[in-house]
Amino acid sequence: AANVISSSDIAEDLVAGDLRFVLLDYWMAKLCSLQNDMDKRRNSLQSAMSHVEDFLGRCRRLEILDDRDEEQWMADESTLDASQKREQKIARFRRQKESKEKMEESKAKLDAINAKRNAGAVLTPDETDEEDDASRDLVLQEIQQSIIAALELKQSCKMEIPMLEMRERMGEGQSRPRVPPPVSNRPVNGGPGKKSFSMVQIDQDSIRRMAFLPRNQPTMSIEEWGEIEMKMQREEAEKAKQIAQERAAAESLLSADEKEEIQRVKDSKWDDWKDENPRGAGNKGANIG
Repeated sequence: AANVISSSDIAEDLVAGDLRFVLLDYWMAKLCSLQNDMDKRRNSLQSAMSHVEDFLGRCRRLEILDDRDEEQWMADESTLDASQKREQKIARFRRQKESKEKMEESKAKLDAINAKRNAGAVLTPDETDEEDDASRDLVLQEIQQSIIAALELKQSCKMEIPMLEMRERMGEGQSRPRVPPPVSNRPVNGGPGKKSFSMVQIDQDSIRRMAFLPRNQPTMSIEEWGEIEMKMQREEAEKAKQIAQERAAAESLLSADEKEEIQRVKDSKWDDWKDENPRGAGNKGANIG
């Protein structure tokens, strides 16, 4: 990315193809975070945090980083209480939702332009400019979503790394040679059915090792889930469009008298509903008027 993007460049100077290189560090961080080997995971998470820092720093130099994102990036999370962290998470979720909606708008524009090009039509200069702008907006919104995901990844790594360090310290303690307890034929702590001290110690060691085994592994990646969501949204949009077309086709077959009669029935039902539900009828103070 450094060879493609100069240190003096800002986002406005770059075309869509060059802007995609900004995402390289984020994807490297994401890749490092997927390490499942518990002996290598701590180093991988530290590498992921380093890539996150490079990614956010490049976004700030390109003037892509939002002030709110920069504030969260620089904030000391240890000083935040649970309610502040929850508010930050809600704000990130809302902005991610807005970014997805803008991405859908840009994709719709590009789909319309591509459909026209595939039909053999020649694009006008205005349409070419619109295509370039839509492509840039699409990449910028993808970067915005990656910034939010990078902040969450950083927070997750900071929480997990101390746990992995504790696991390593416990492993070092277990690796030290132990003096075996003296062998005795007499039961320890009573008669039959009582566990010996060595058995209790073995059980505790097993529990410690099992506590850090990876569980609840995701069945799909965030990108795969996003593709499923986008596919469902496209199918719903196509279904709504088809229903609207069928309704318009049905209405076109009606005569003027039939349309007038349908409208009269609708108006009559609406008047009946207003008579049964006068304005303010649902108010607690019965402020009808």
